[in-house]
Amino acid sequence: MNIISKKIMIIIFFIFGVLKAQNDGKVYDVIIIGAGISGLAAADHLIENGFDVLVLEARNRIGGRIWSYSWNDVIIEEGANWIHTATGNPLTKFAQDHGFTTYETPLNSMVAYINGKKIDNNQYDNLVKEFWAYIIANQHKGQDESLDKTVNNFMVENSFSLDELNILSYLVNSEISNEYGTDLKNLSRDYFDIGEEYDDGELVLHNGLQQIIDILKHNVKIKLNHIVTNIEYRVNENIVVYANNKRFYSKKVLVTVPLGVLKSGDIEFSPPLPESKQNAISDLGMGLLQKHWLLFDKVFWDEDVVWILSVNQQNWECMNYSSSGKPILLCFTMGKYAKSQEELADSIITSDVMSVLRNTYGQNIPDPLDVHYTKWASDKFSYGAYSYTAVGNTTETYLKISEPIHNLIYFAGEHTHENYPATIHGAYLSGLRAARLIRN
Repeated sequence: MNIISKKIMIIIFFIFGVLKAQNDGKVYDVIIIGAGISGLAAADHLIENGFDVLVLEARNRIGGRIWSYSWNDVIIEEGANWIHTATGNPLTKFAQDHGFTTYETPLNSMVAYINGKKIDNNQYDNLVKEFWAYIIANQHKGQDESLDKTVNNFMVENSFSLDELNILSYLVNSEISNEYGTDLKNLSRDYFDIGEEYDDGELVLHNGLQQIIDILKHNVKIKLNHIVTNIEYRVNENIVVYANNKRFYSKKVLVTVPLGVLKSGDIEFSPPLPESKQNAISDLGMGLLQKHWLLFDKVFWDEDVVWILSVNQQNWECMNYSSSGKPILLCFTMGKYAKSQEELADSIITSDVMSVLRNTYGQNIPDPLDVHYTKWASDKFSYGAYSYTAVGNTTETYLKISEPIHNLIYFAGEHTHENYPATIHGAYLSGLRAARLIRN
């Protein structure tokens, strides 16, 4: 063999070796993109039914937007916090079946302040009832529009005092904007409250929602730190998934990344997604809710309630977290204001929160001993907290995103469930739904 032939053979062996190293030599039944609750629920179901499944997760941990861990010896939830409308919720039964300790945070356990004075509960309740009655009465009248317009009409058409207007302005942000993670001007008047609810109950898991994730992960093959960049699919051919300069092959793929990642275009589909699906992804809103924990040396706030509302322009609201055994407040902000905070120093955010608390409980309350803040908008594996229904969105928007492509590419996640969007049970159920479709 001459020198040129030897060099050619070396190059061939080198190329073959590189190609072999770029994949694990398997063709999986299903590759699932994302190890959040939807992806793991699907994986668990498919494995139980005999499917060979691989989960590729971009983060260095599982759980996605469920992320429980210890901070100052207290379990906190960086992301999702509650099993909402718990009675009848499948995750409530899941928690009960596995013996998880839960406690309830009733929505009506609250106190409200304005200018440092408590608001009469009857006054507050009456404003709430009047407000919601007006919103419901004006839904689906003519073309959909921004919820902000309907709220402004309500305030203009009624004779409210200045204090009542300030309370109402805070009320709508507390009950709606913070709930859906965006400003009122972005929300659909007709469909902002899309979906269904189970019965009452807002449950927190004492040792964290991560317990659910830890159960679902059993027997699931997961590759962490694998950032998917491309998915190539053709009818009657194996699908190729590119991650970390490697290629993985499968018969079907389930995409469970958050809506924010789909919107970003960080994952390239070849051929491109159908235009109708691209439009639905573009049109559906991705909201932002930031969480801020403050640890103090003592409790100075109302101990006998869960929710502490104090009328302020930034629309802060706080949750009494002292049931954890430590004097902790968990405070929330949302939307544009919350996004702007990611560029601020923690000390400025702390000062902002404390100004609201001092206007409520007095200037002599202590500074926090420790603080911790979330930054979901800049998280490149989520780009936000959860989806919301923007002006012009309907049930069909969610269904279009969830629609499989040629029975090859499937989609799951809270943004794909038309009945329970923006919830962990919606994400969970969407994963099970997608898994059943893949089986058929």
